[in-house]
Amino acid sequence: MFCIKIYFHRLLGQPQIDRLESYQKSLKDEIENYLKEVPYSRNILSIKGIGPIIAAILIGELGDIRRYKSYRELEKIAGLNLYEVSSGQHKGKHHISKRGRSLLRKALFYIAINASRGILQEVYQVHKEKGMASAKALTALSRKILAIIFALVRDDSFYIEGYKKSNKAA
Repeated sequence: MFCIKIYFHRLLGQPQIDRLESYQKSLKDEIENYLKEVPYSRNILSIKGIGPIIAAILIGELGDIRRYKSYRELEKIAGLNLYEVSSGQHKGKHHISKRGRSLLRKALFYIAINASRGILQEVYQVHKEKGMASAKALTALSRKILAIIFALVRDDSFYIEGYKKSNKAA
């Protein structure tokens, strides 16, 4: 990051850098103000690792999350749903379809990178121990994060780190 600032300082000069930084801050403030108007944005922002810009991308790409019936619909929009190409003689491998919105997929992937070092580190390690490649494990985390976001918005609840649903039969 420091090298980038030196490069831009030499390229643009300090007055232009200050103007760009102030413009960037005003945009971030404007995004935060718009997010306050979306009632379920606070549910999404409760997840550690999701900031206002990523939350705005998610809401902008998905629209009103409350209108979806299941997180599988969100997976299809993101292009994270699994498919396989098989025939009578050939059993294909599972891949993500990539037919959805690429910006949404990228945002979820960045969230998954943060989550692999934080809130979903244990899940990531389980995938890695099974022999899954890093990119595939992060894609699996992206799908899980999308399911978590859907559940938080649907139930109007906040993310609780380390929460485990009890399996008590009543």
